[in-house]
Amino acid sequence: MPWSGHRAFDRASKSKTWNDEKITAHHGIVPTMQKGNKDGLNERERNIYELIVRAYLAQFYPLHEFMQTTVGVEIAGETFAATGKVVTRNGWRDVYDQGDDDADKNQGEDGGSQNLPAMKQGDEVACIDATRRDAKTKPPARFTEGTLIRAMENIHKFVSDPEHKNMLRDGDGIGTSATRASIISELKRREFLAVKGKQIVSKTLGRSMIDALPEVVKSPVLTALYERMLKGIEQGTAELLAFVAKQEAFIRDQVAKANSGAVTIAGGKEAAPVSSLHKCMACGSGLSRRPSRKKGQFWWGCSNFPTCKQTYPDLKGRPDYSKGRNGPAAAAE
Repeated sequence: MPWSGHRAFDRASKSKTWNDEKITAHHGIVPTMQKGNKDGLNERERNIYELIVRAYLAQFYPLHEFMQTTVGVEIAGETFAATGKVVTRNGWRDVYDQGDDDADKNQGEDGGSQNLPAMKQGDEVACIDATRRDAKTKPPARFTEGTLIRAMENIHKFVSDPEHKNMLRDGDGIGTSATRASIISELKRREFLAVKGKQIVSKTLGRSMIDALPEVVKSPVLTALYERMLKGIEQGTAELLAFVAKQEAFIRDQVAKANSGAVTIAGGKEAAPVSSLHKCMACGSGLSRRPSRKKGQFWWGCSNFPTCKQTYPDLKGRPDYSKGRNGPAAAAE
């Protein structure tokens, strides 16, 4: 390989990759001693091979090191910040051809490396020029299968409560490295999720399911608690029968709440559970998504019926508030 003779390459180096003390589920692809001919590979196969080899060789290179400086300046009562980053040793990044993506992100829209002068706390500076940039905020990018797996692994980043965030950070996230991909595949098979290009999008069935479930059931904190209990069973500090008993009690409690939350409409039929997300614009009560007389169509009704007779057409699994009506006529449409 062209990198094997590089002066930074150290065959004796041992990175964290070689630490198997805490490994549970593990998957890895590494080069073998088998001699082959890359000329026999097509372009796609060669690219995959190069990725694997580079990732493997990078473990024998030193750390990537840099100096980063952040300066905060107060001007006219407002605080402005500037960040500079200078690479002092490229290390394992020598193996890769692409530039430093993290550095590019830190430099902002202008790009390039930004060198800041030596400064200390309390230094006075002069504002020579100021430019206002008008921009619009963008919604978060849709998940791809890769970014969704990383989000499942780092689910604590999507939780605001500090206590819950710490609990989830200490755990393994949602699923394990061996099960996350299969969880996503199952959600796609059941048509809760769909693939649109490279992006993963939710389908009406999936959104409706989330709307119908109580908060405690769809909270990632519940997953963290279960993982802790299961880990305790694995380590012998908790009893399996006690865990099963708690699961049974929890399920019975949730079923009882779901049954009590169902509402009765004309004809004595039971509707779906009351949504905790979608509220009636007339009285503030939760809405229920109900099947229409037309096959495959739905409508939303107020759970406070008959006191409140407000209804809404269904728009991709959500109530269309712009077309609300004061009466259950939508059921017949």
